[in-house]
Amino acid sequence: MKRLILVCVMISMFILSFAFAEAPADRLGFTLLEQMYSDGQNLVFSPVSLSFSLGMAAEGAAGQTREEIQRLISLPSGDAAALITGLSAKGIRIANAAFVANDQPILDGWRNTVTGAYAGEIFPLGSQEDIDSWVQQRTDGLLEHAPGNLTEDAKLVLLNAVTMEMDWRLPFSAEATHDAIFHSPAGDQTVAFMGQTYDWNTVYGERDGIQLLQLDYADAHTGMVMLIALPPEGKLPELLSGLREEGLDYFSCMEVTNREITLFLPKVDVTTHTDLTEPLQAAGIRIAFTDVADFSGISEKPLKINRVCHDARLRIDEEGTSAAAETEIEMAPAEAEPLEEPVLMNVNHPFVVLIVDKETNAVVFAAVITDPVGANAD
Repeated sequence: MKRLILVCVMISMFILSFAFAEAPADRLGFTLLEQMYSDGQNLVFSPVSLSFSLGMAAEGAAGQTREEIQRLISLPSGDAAALITGLSAKGIRIANAAFVANDQPILDGWRNTVTGAYAGEIFPLGSQEDIDSWVQQRTDGLLEHAPGNLTEDAKLVLLNAVTMEMDWRLPFSAEATHDAIFHSPAGDQTVAFMGQTYDWNTVYGERDGIQLLQLDYADAHTGMVMLIALPPEGKLPELLSGLREEGLDYFSCMEVTNREITLFLPKVDVTTHTDLTEPLQAAGIRIAFTDVADFSGISEKPLKINRVCHDARLRIDEEGTSAAAETEIEMAPAEAEPLEEPVLMNVNHPFVVLIVDKETNAVVFAAVITDPVGANAD
């Protein structure tokens, strides 16, 4: 069965000068992007969403538990409100929530932080249907279910949803859309390709045989861009390694060019489900998943992270991009135990997509597309 993982990444960048600085979730995003990719699979996920969910957990953590989370997400306390405001101004909708069991009282300080800095909502932890309903409403129906199913041990569920819908500055003509072959690792497939020719003021670059192109969104969302990285066939792992090592500095060779660039880009509609529990542990968040986790800032009753699940959907067509992602952190009771020239850019094989807000320094969505219409098995 065709599989896909959808990845959204939040990182700092100064796109006008193409000098990129480390920022929230760059380490998280590109580390997990490379770590979770498996040959033959689409790979995508959302550090913007993941960082907000982990950030809410970190607000109630202490000691090494807090240090491990903060070290990975790079979202210091107090930055959440500013980031939400900045992204919201660009048309990125952020929603946070906590569903709390009746027998798991939470502390007023943490509650105030979630409802204040994170603009979050607090609900009783009831049924799975209640959580699914919240997801449907906050993602405009792009996602219909929460990424995880409640377990009997669940005492606290943290949720984040990120949603966007933006038009291209230069839309693709539907008349230019045509069927062509996409060389997927699973075999050649016939998919719909959009066509566009750019002949002025286009941001483009090349390095190590990799083509890099920036597509702008409409004026209503000034600052939001999509970055496309097309490696030679078979060289996707090298591209992912480079992104992990350099972050958005990888795109620093790009510059405004008046070269004529013809782009063929496949239409994309992919939905994915990802269990991030093991990847996060491998990336450095370990104590939070154990019985010695310290979330004493949330509740006097000990808690640990039980699992982290993530769903996302990305659609790219002639008019623009619509996308939604959700992250669910389920927390359960913890018991103390010992810690253990003219350019042709024919995107007809696996490629990387980054959707970036160049003013608030966030890459909101990033994707590795190996099958433009595929989806992971549940």
